[in-house]
Amino acid sequence: MTEKALQKVGPTIDLPVLVDKEEVMEIMQENFEGMDGQGIEFERIKVPSSGSLFWEITDEKGEVATTKELKGILLDYHNVNAYWPLTEDDEKNVPPQCSSKDGKRGDGEPGGSCDACEFNQWQTDPKGGKGKACKNMRRIALLQEGKILPVVISLPPTSKNNIDPYIVSLTSSMTRLTGVETVMYLEKDKNDKGDEYSVVKFKPGTKLDKSEARALKQYANQIKPHIRKVDIEAVDYNATDEAAAASDPDNQAY
Repeated sequence: MTEKALQKVGPTIDLPVLVDKEEVMEIMQENFEGMDGQGIEFERIKVPSSGSLFWEITDEKGEVATTKELKGILLDYHNVNAYWPLTEDDEKNVPPQCSSKDGKRGDGEPGGSCDACEFNQWQTDPKGGKGKACKNMRRIALLQEGKILPVVISLPPTSKNNIDPYIVSLTSSMTRLTGVETVMYLEKDKNDKGDEYSVVKFKPGTKLDKSEARALKQYANQIKPHIRKVDIEAVDYNATDEAAAASDPDNQAY
């Protein structure tokens, strides 16, 4: 077999940025030109509640499908915080009163340093739980097959640290975040009261070659500033899961 025959005929996984990065960037620049400085509204996928083992995905037609796994290239992950004061219905269908897009400094009321904030301390849960009034989350940006923009998933306090062992494992094996398909799946857990909630877990999928990993790293560096401008909204936080986990002492370790 000749060397030419051994060459790849396409990318390892179906990502337009691996086929024609220049065209992808041209499309983005052209289509986003009229946004007048507004941030990109990335599609969001919510962590399911009440111990469900299925993700819900909305397609282009607005129809909802379920899947056990989310797969894609991990372009970014970072801490975010949000504070909603306790309301009568506690539905949190409004933007947070204070939020931090970097997990360090809040905008709103009370604002300022997150470390020093009274609402970011243990045992300040307005419902009387052991947790914090301010919710510490971790935001994931996942580039799925066939797409040129990532989806955004906010890991709740009960799942936010589960990505760390996965990142350590990739690093130990000399694998870039952009060098492997990340698979996000769900497990069921419950607190000492018996309330069930869904926990997000991570594992590696298809491995990419070094040239693909580098190309995706370059793309990640270009899209990351836009990802980190995304506002925190009610859809990012699952009040049901937090209520279920609030009495679990293990969830004070995040």
